[in-house]
Amino acid sequence: VSESAFHHKASNTLFVTDAVVCVPSSADFPIQPIFETYFDATVLVDPTFWPRTVLQAVFLPLRAESDSSGSQYYPGYEALANRLVRAPILRAFADARSPNEVSSWVHNIVENDKFDRI
Repeated sequence: VSESAFHHKASNTLFVTDAVVCVPSSADFPIQPIFETYFDATVLVDPTFWPRTVLQAVFLPLRAESDSSGSQYYPGYEALANRLVRAPILRAFADARSPNEVSSWVHNIVENDKFDRI
């Protein structure tokens, strides 16, 4: 894993690669054309398509639960939507392999600069 961070001082924005993932809610993120090459239209308009796709992408188990009306939802997705998260695969491999180095890298970034955006 090659994590890197870049501080764009003009906009006071921190750019990161691999370090964190931003998971937009399905309402904020239109389904991208690449999905049309793999799925038919009925799958893409299913309201559970985006939450299931996100959970699979960040290696979380799919656990559908039903609400009082019988509709299915994915509780793990709600915990991720519209947040910056550390991908579980990175926590499992990079962080576990070099916990002190990862911690030092993160502290160095957040202690030296204050950012308006990530």
